[in-house]
Amino acid sequence: MAVHPTLRRLAAASLLAALSAAPAVRAQEAADTVRLPELVATATRLPTAPTGIVASRTLFTGEELAARGIRFVADALRDVPGVSLVQSAPFGAQASLFLRGGNSDYVKVLVDGVPLNQPGGLFNFANLTTDNVERIEVVRGPAAVLYGADAVTGVIQVFTRRGQGPWHGAVAAQGGSYGSGLFDASAAGSHGIVSASAQAGWVRSDGTYDFNNGYRNGIGSARVSVVPDARTDATFVARYTDARYRFPTDFSGVPVDSNQVNSERVLTLGLDAGRTLVRGLQARVLLGVTETRAGFDDGPDNAADTTGYGYAGRSRSALARRSGDVRLVGRLRPDVTVIGGLFHEFERERLEDRTTSNFGGGPTTDASTFRQDRTTTAPYLQAVADLRNGLAVNAGVRLDDNSAFGTFTTGRLGAAWRVGHGLRVRASVGNAFKAPKFREQFIRSPYEVGNPALRPERSTTWEAGVEQALAGSRVTLGLTWFDSRFRDLIQYAAGSDPSAPTYFNLGAALARGLEAEVRAAPWRAVTVGAQYTWLETKVTDAGASASPVFEDGQRLLRRPAHSGRVYARWSPSAGTSVGANVNVIGRRDDVDFNAFPAERRVLSGYALVEVSGEAEVVHRAPGRPGVAATWRLENLFDATYDAVLGFPGRGRTLLAGARLLF
Repeated sequence: MAVHPTLRRLAAASLLAALSAAPAVRAQEAADTVRLPELVATATRLPTAPTGIVASRTLFTGEELAARGIRFVADALRDVPGVSLVQSAPFGAQASLFLRGGNSDYVKVLVDGVPLNQPGGLFNFANLTTDNVERIEVVRGPAAVLYGADAVTGVIQVFTRRGQGPWHGAVAAQGGSYGSGLFDASAAGSHGIVSASAQAGWVRSDGTYDFNNGYRNGIGSARVSVVPDARTDATFVARYTDARYRFPTDFSGVPVDSNQVNSERVLTLGLDAGRTLVRGLQARVLLGVTETRAGFDDGPDNAADTTGYGYAGRSRSALARRSGDVRLVGRLRPDVTVIGGLFHEFERERLEDRTTSNFGGGPTTDASTFRQDRTTTAPYLQAVADLRNGLAVNAGVRLDDNSAFGTFTTGRLGAAWRVGHGLRVRASVGNAFKAPKFREQFIRSPYEVGNPALRPERSTTWEAGVEQALAGSRVTLGLTWFDSRFRDLIQYAAGSDPSAPTYFNLGAALARGLEAEVRAAPWRAVTVGAQYTWLETKVTDAGASASPVFEDGQRLLRRPAHSGRVYARWSPSAGTSVGANVNVIGRRDDVDFNAFPAERRVLSGYALVEVSGEAEVVHRAPGRPGVAATWRLENLFDATYDAVLGFPGRGRTLLAGARLLF
């Protein structure tokens, strides 16, 4: 894949500028600055030092995201090795994430341990914002042994900000390209045994098309923690999203519709409480609720629009997930911890779907409705060891028993060894599964009939990696090879009997590749790095597919073989930083549905350059608020590209504003 010379020069210039500027600012850093050890919770379900983790991981802090002006979680995830984030240009458009070549419903998404995915794994990243976020953890590889269904190629977990120290707050506003506007207000702090944080925000945009392309999203988030004594803690979290997105495009990207609109409301509640029973033994309980209301409306565009297929349509869905997880955490010795737990979840979906057509004989309406639920009960056991001899072991097993598709056993075993001189090698193997969607099991319509006998899609993955720390850990290198096999993929296959099921376990595919990373902090104010992913995907059994979407021997769609990133950031003081980020996406396959029959096409590669910064113009002091200026410029060189065939990507986009700090 060729990279434009201008982009190569920009990347080099960004790195050199950051490196050359660092000595001048090193003296400005506070002498008492302390870097706390990085602890990762998602990989093992308990705070664990990196030396005790065998999975591949990426972590973003809330401060880092704020410094870069990142408002949507999707924009941060583009920077994760192995991730392909596919979204057409407008704010609010459907955003699908492919991790390590797996399907877009193979990643479990959590907020403080509470699942956000629809039953069956689907998740639209378009509306998930970074409001009130303390950190985001991404674990790559199978994690069903800890999180059950749909954690096939990874887990993404968003943690809500903790309230710490004296009460403080902020009000921020930004505006910019495409009539975009962002506003939020936040507060956080602690007093005695209680700490809390809260944030409310609003995002809007006029979109990139000339008509019917507005987007708005209202967000609220809160966290309250109580620690009455040294043995007891409890945390309650809540997050609410109310989004509405208008779009004019048909299935091929042609802007033809003046009034179709999608809506989504999501409420997430969680309660995480724990108590130390005796020394070395803790009991914890996690209760979660996720309620999603989604809708689609597309009436006739005008009085004459009353013919053809689907000239009017309406869909309503209501999804609910309620879960409880009780576990005991036992520390057998300082370097060995065992977790045993029992998970129970209730899932329910209600669907009402109507499509009105008129082929010349008058209007007819096809309706699909169902209301179904299913439950899962899963005991699990995990051991985490970070031994003094440099050996780390993670091992776990889990049995999911689902009322709709039966039992599924998952396991994972991994080990890492600190060889010495900053060298660490690791390897792991595990399996995972993706639950069928409710639609695939229960729908009944003229074109779709669910199959209650469907089995989960399943996978087996192994990976091996090496990490090297140099120059006193100021430079780190990483290399990971992964290999995944996906089987029992669910496909649509219609027969001559209109009452027979149309969904079956038929397909198979593979995904394997290499992830390489280098990160350097030559001075405390400067961070530079680069990463590269090579990915091979292939359909190994097309099953009943007669479509170019899924063909024997062909690559899986919208997953580039080559992708990479180069970045640099200079942070001379708290509240002030500037940086550049270059994401390069290689060629990938897509399908042209405007052709008859539909044909595969190869989309050209592209590079997107982001520059961003913040500067504390007025320092906050007792009795005086602080003021910080913020700005973010995306697609600096206004590159032309299609993220999806027929849907041009967003052009140069500037967002600038200010933050008032109390």
